[in-house]
Amino acid sequence: MFINILIREEKNVILDVIKIKYNQKRINNIYDIESYLIKNYNNSDNTSYCCEYEVESKKQYLYYLAKKNKKLILDTNFEELLFDDYFKITKNHTLTINAFLVGGGCGDMHSIFAIISLLLTIIDIIKKIIKIFSIFIYYFFPFYFIRRKYGYGRVFISDIIEWSDEWDYKFFSLNRMKFNSILEKSIMRKLKYHKKNKKWNKEHDPNPTKSLGKYDSF
Repeated sequence: MFINILIREEKNVILDVIKIKYNQKRINNIYDIESYLIKNYNNSDNTSYCCEYEVESKKQYLYYLAKKNKKLILDTNFEELLFDDYFKITKNHTLTINAFLVGGGCGDMHSIFAIISLLLTIIDIIKKIIKIFSIFIYYFFPFYFIRRKYGYGRVFISDIIEWSDEWDYKFFSLNRMKFNSILEKSIMRKLKYHKKNKKWNKEHDPNPTKSLGKYDSF
C-alpha cells in the first residue's frame, strides 16, 4: 500500500505530488509524514510541514465507518487517526495527505481556526437565548449546524450518505449535536430517502436536481 502526499503552499497551490510506501512501524500518522518530509524532501533547513488528511480520504473513512457501525459518526479526530486504522476501516482504500508548507497554507489555516473558534463562542451564547426555536432551526437548516460543529458542509455529508441506497433508521450519532433525530429526518428527506420498516431507502429520481439552501453549500 502507498500513501499519496500533496505538497501545498499558500492558497492551496500544489507544488508537488509524491508517493511513499506505507510502513506501519515507521510511518503510521500525519506526524510521521511531517518528520519524513523534513528528513527526505526538504530543500531548505528552515522548511517544515503541517499535514492533514485530504477531504476525499476523510469522506471515505467516515463512510466506511458509518457502514460498519450502522451510524453516521463525525467525531473522528483525524489528527490522531492512525493510518493502519484508516486502511482497516476503508478496506485499503487510497489514502491522500495534504502537506502544507509552514508559513504558507498551514499558518493561514491556524489563524482562520482561531477566528472561527471565537465566532463559535459568540454563536453558542446567542443559541442559549433562542433555545426555544432550536428544533425549528435544526430542521430547516441542518447542514448549517453540522458545518458549524464539524466543518463539514452539504456536499461532504451528501457524498457519504448517497454512497449507499439504504441506511438504518436513527443511524445519526453525532456527539456534538442536539436533536440527532431531527437532523436525520431533515437531511434524509432533502436527499430523497424515504423511511420504510425502520430503514431509509433512496428514491431514484430520473431527473435529479439538487437545490442548496442558504446554509447548505460546502
